[in-house]
Amino acid sequence: MNYGELKTEVAEWLNREDLTDRIPFFIRLAETEIYRDLRCRENEFTVTYDTSSAVGAHTDLPQNFKQVKRVTWNDAPLAHISDIDIAGRLSEQMDTLVLYFALIERKLVLSGPVDNDPGEWAEGSELTITYYGVESLDSMPVWQTPTNPVDEPPVEAVEAPITQTDTNTTRLLQTAPDLYLKAALYFGYEYLQDPTSAGRWGKLFHASLASLKREHKRADFSGSTTTVNSAYGD
Repeated sequence: MNYGELKTEVAEWLNREDLTDRIPFFIRLAETEIYRDLRCRENEFTVTYDTSSAVGAHTDLPQNFKQVKRVTWNDAPLAHISDIDIAGRLSEQMDTLVLYFALIERKLVLSGPVDNDPGEWAEGSELTITYYGVESLDSMPVWQTPTNPVDEPPVEAVEAPITQTDTNTTRLLQTAPDLYLKAALYFGYEYLQDPTSAGRWGKLFHASLASLKREHKRADFSGSTTTVNSAYGD
């Protein structure tokens, strides 16, 4: 399925021919609702910075960022601490073996041996952020490329959001088209002030969302006995 086919399906399921200009808005609301809660492999991204990247101690997060999953420095994991703790470490100029990061005003703030400009990083050094983000079928302002899906969305800001075409798709739409359909129908019936139908589709949407999250959790821990170890040693 793609964006155009989804709009057609929503119109068919609503059995309405007078909502063509409203259906994209229903899908936009559906995306907002989905990505507010979804954290799975279909909306997981990785971006890597090195000595050529325009970043430093205060690094802009990708525009489609929702939640951090993992941050590494040369493949070693960084510890996530609070903005209060990071402020104390920066003010005291602590030089610790374990690196730390915090999220402040949509920026990644580093503390430790690398809290400086990329130009001062040792050759080959890399900062990698794995995070949960957003893909859009239409024109969400946090998305800057007309091609979905993409593994490493650009970080730089743009003047205006890009409007996608009807052939656009996302990884999530390919994996769970029912999720988009049910959420869009929920908002469609909310718009039509039909609480019975809206309630039914809302329940179906939340059940499908919960099922997708359970599937992701099972996949994360499948194949062997789960063990938990400290990433920073004893």
